[in-house]
Amino acid sequence: MEDSQLMLIAWKDDFAIDGGVIDADHRNIIYRINQINAAISSGESMDFISVALRNLYRVTSAHFIREEHLQAASHFPHAEEHGAAHARLLSDLWEWVALVEKQRLDGEPCAPRDTLHDCKSFLYRWILSHILSEDREMAAYLHQMQSAKGPIATLNLDDLLPYTEAALKGEPPKYDVGL
Repeated sequence: MEDSQLMLIAWKDDFAIDGGVIDADHRNIIYRINQINAAISSGESMDFISVALRNLYRVTSAHFIREEHLQAASHFPHAEEHGAAHARLLSDLWEWVALVEKQRLDGEPCAPRDTLHDCKSFLYRWILSHILSEDREMAAYLHQMQSAKGPIATLNLDDLLPYTEAALKGEPPKYDVGL
């Protein structure tokens, strides 16, 4: 089933958070959301959409772990609230993964148009609202810390690798959403 509403997100400079690993993650997440939105709009199979959503979940989980480690290393004062927002987003994303997977296992060649449109809208709103509101607050704090040569100035990407590797290996994520 084809959906003519293609909602793609273009990276903009004002999305930038840290000029490094967080921005690279955000670009990757946006790429994957665009891939899912294009697949839905072009009528791709439920198999393809299910795999793409699972991949988005995996990449997003790894990103959130990295972002939260960065927040801890920089003593971000709103880390707890930000982590709770991450948990909610992952839970919501997992609900979409589970819904599409159920429909796929039920033998549906494609999901109902309303379901797919709602999924696209969720992904679009989620990434834009998270980056443009919640992550902007973190960006301001990180820039302030960098200017003051605070703890963030000494954070090394290698410090984030154990968290990323664990997430990518499928080891238990920090979030328990019933996997």
